[in-house]
Amino acid sequence: MPPIDSVSLRIVNDIANVWHYDDWFLPHDKFSDSGVFDQANQIQEQAGIERHRFFDMARVERDALKLWASQEAVVTGPFSQFLLLVASQLENVHLRAQFLEVATGEHNRLKKSQAPNSHPWLLHRLCSSMGINGADVSPAHATIEFLTALASATSNTMRALGALGVGNERMLIPEYTAVKVCFEHCYPEADYRGFLMANIAEDAEHTRIIENVARMLARQGHDENEYLIGAQLGVEARVLYYDNLLSYYMSSKS
Repeated sequence: MPPIDSVSLRIVNDIANVWHYDDWFLPHDKFSDSGVFDQANQIQEQAGIERHRFFDMARVERDALKLWASQEAVVTGPFSQFLLLVASQLENVHLRAQFLEVATGEHNRLKKSQAPNSHPWLLHRLCSSMGINGADVSPAHATIEFLTALASATSNTMRALGALGVGNERMLIPEYTAVKVCFEHCYPEADYRGFLMANIAEDAEHTRIIENVARMLARQGHDENEYLIGAQLGVEARVLYYDNLLSYYMSSKS
């Protein structure tokens, strides 16, 4: 027998060791009303990512925005994959279908074998409008460190929901709003609106879906504190990402 992928093996092992018909098939509509979820949201709000010093720089220097776009181009694909990875961890068909709406939002509809309105492709268009091509893009240490932090969260479903929901989807609303202001001030001719507005418009709904799934899992006995841990991890990783991106940019100028 050829080697089995670790994700597939986990699914089979879970079935072999713990199998409950209801977990896979019965609808779940009861939510945890624990204050943990409000605490997780407060972590994101208190971080104030929209006030990060990187955006002060990006409002007046185009090269800072080019660096931002090039590194987001590295992040966008793996982030979509992480969403699909978490979807594979949700046993219940109804919860999985809810969560897949988030992944579908990232990818959008296929048209003639292409995904022209997917977030990665909209970001590609933004990069192209700024004169950034594939040869110009390479992952910075800040980006690898950020993706590693997100990857570490996916080993636990509740932790992953906190990291991807609070630390990314929810956090992107004020973050990308700040980026939008930077483009308006510094690079208005760039094709930035499609990518940024798609995220800003959709992420409020994506945040709601992810939190609802986590609340239903918590009601079923999943550890809600892992969600809080994931939220903290995701928020801290994103703030550190901008800290490191700013340092990288400043060192490249000297």
